[in-house]
Amino acid sequence: MTRNVQSFSLAGGLNLSQEQIRLQPGEVVAGQNIEVAIGGGYRRTDGYNRFDGHELTPSNNTYSVLTFSNGGPREFAEGDIISGFTSGATAEVCGPATVATGTFAGINAVGTLGVTLVTGTFTVGETIRVSGVNAAICTAAPVPADLDDVGRDSWIRGATNRARARISAVPGSGPVRGIAVYNGKTYAFRDNAGATAGVMWQATTSGWAEVDFTAFKLLAFNTGIALLTEGLAINGMTSGATAVVRRVAFRSGTWGTTAAGMLVLTDIVGSFVLAESIRVGATVYATTGATLASVTIPAGGRYQFDQWNFYGSYDTTRLYWVNRVGTGFEFDNNGTIPIAVPIASGMPVDVPENIAVHKNYLFFTFKGSVQNSGAGEPHSWTARLGAQEFGMGEYVTALRSIRQDVLGIATKNSIGLLYGSSALDWSLKKLSREVGCASYCMTEIPSTTAIFDTNGVISLAATQDFGDLKPTTMSVKIDKALRAIHSTPIALVTNRNLSQLRLYFDDGKAFYATFIGSKIAGWAPILHPHTFNCIAVGEDANGAEVQYAGDTDGYVYQLNDGNSFDGTEIDSWIRLPFHHYGTPERKKRFRKIVVEMDSPSALNLQWATEFNYGDPQYATHSPVFVPNSGGLFDEGVFGLFTYDGGFLTAPLAYIAGVGKNMSILIRQSSDIARPWSMQAIHIQFSPWGVQR
Repeated sequence: MTRNVQSFSLAGGLNLSQEQIRLQPGEVVAGQNIEVAIGGGYRRTDGYNRFDGHELTPSNNTYSVLTFSNGGPREFAEGDIISGFTSGATAEVCGPATVATGTFAGINAVGTLGVTLVTGTFTVGETIRVSGVNAAICTAAPVPADLDDVGRDSWIRGATNRARARISAVPGSGPVRGIAVYNGKTYAFRDNAGATAGVMWQATTSGWAEVDFTAFKLLAFNTGIALLTEGLAINGMTSGATAVVRRVAFRSGTWGTTAAGMLVLTDIVGSFVLAESIRVGATVYATTGATLASVTIPAGGRYQFDQWNFYGSYDTTRLYWVNRVGTGFEFDNNGTIPIAVPIASGMPVDVPENIAVHKNYLFFTFKGSVQNSGAGEPHSWTARLGAQEFGMGEYVTALRSIRQDVLGIATKNSIGLLYGSSALDWSLKKLSREVGCASYCMTEIPSTTAIFDTNGVISLAATQDFGDLKPTTMSVKIDKALRAIHSTPIALVTNRNLSQLRLYFDDGKAFYATFIGSKIAGWAPILHPHTFNCIAVGEDANGAEVQYAGDTDGYVYQLNDGNSFDGTEIDSWIRLPFHHYGTPERKKRFRKIVVEMDSPSALNLQWATEFNYGDPQYATHSPVFVPNSGGLFDEGVFGLFTYDGGFLTAPLAYIAGVGKNMSILIRQSSDIARPWSMQAIHIQFSPWGVQR
């Protein structure tokens, strides 16, 4: 009987916008946790791991193998802490031992044990103890892991679990309310245990450390008749109190007569009093406008951040934030102590809701009002220095500087664009009254800006006329899925490393769009088991892009890290459309599936087929993939070759099904397998007669 072969590339991603017969065979009609790869094909998505700054992480921890004899009567279990009776060395057990001879019940088990977090050196012949009880005799000290270890999968899993157990949530209560990556350091915000205040934490090699705002005090001043600068030693003429000026937040007036603002002071001795002269030596510089105050952050809210250097020096880039429950802040970690200064906008209810830096101005929004600070003066919000206000007529949901050229201002139902180079020529134009933007859902992508609202993901692409922008839909292929979601979007961000646009929701759902150049190669549906509340993108101390998610239980996760969802298996699968292989009305006997794939290790894949658009009289068929004639090589053999990127193999499966068309489902679930990809599928079939 004639046997035909038809091959097709896996490309295009999720497409819910067309009928099955119009779809390309390599597109996807349903799936989970498999994304469109930059180089083509589909790729299992990366995992993520909890994060608190520890150098030892689940993704970089490994195991060693200890050999023992006389094991028993109790079997080893993951999490056991073993100790050497003579050496005092310790280690944590990664999982069940592999027993070569004997039994634990007979106290004569001989085998190997995966251990991690080893301290000290175990000695041959010493007794191994668990909780003070003899458990075995060490016959060989721990040696590095090997690809041929019998218990390898279990021990890899245990090693990641043991490292994971050492990583803590951000202390406090409630969700993680914001994450910022600033000057190579990662910060997180969470309410304190009593939910009475917000607390800022820094990720360190020892875990989360509270950012100490008690090392300085704030002192309001007015009548600034002489310029106050950082480093000055000041004294109170009446109180005799002394301090050192660490920061000057100039807010209004003119130096020499009426300057007013806020001083950040350290090395304080005594207490300044209201309305006393602030002196340097015997020279009066200003007058106190209040007594000393401490920095406090209100509980609640959701944080937004921007960074900018308003001051021109190499080390004066600062972090700015708003949280929708309190004033805006300027934060600096460049000195010996971290400093946070509240920004007073002058609003009666000074609670900014969105933030952006644009054209060297700091912008805040207050409900439907958009306001900017003075030029180069983030603490000054007076008209004399260029502060202005614009009304949008609706609640502003998002704010972003687009290529530092145009300020995008979004409401739920409209998009505004602020043109101009300074406060002297601002011009606000309404781009659209039909397209809006959800909160936290405006971001830059290659050559354009993307937003998300009820109409889907929209591109604000530049037109050829005068550099104006126009909205175009980017998510046509997945709009059906987006309309079916009733949860709240929490972020729209880019991932430069993987050339992706990522849309996250508060129920674990996400959609990733992969770009090739400036065009979308395809969308992919993602499902996370944790409930994220915020997403952050930044650069670590080495300049590498990092992304974090904060969840509702107080944990911060580093995204694109590891091979599980913080210990939960990544259940990944795709379903391809019902394809007719060139003859929609002709029956075919399908015989064989061959998948071109690239994987750094052997995988167990599951698959299934359906025929004739799922007609129940045509049974599904789902045997297990078998390796090709060359077999799946173990990674260890690659020492014999020069190869620079994984290995290519073609697992195949034999099928016995008849139908006019066929849909294929491929699935893989693991918490230790590294990301793998599929590039193409080859189908062997024999043509039969026309369906009558």
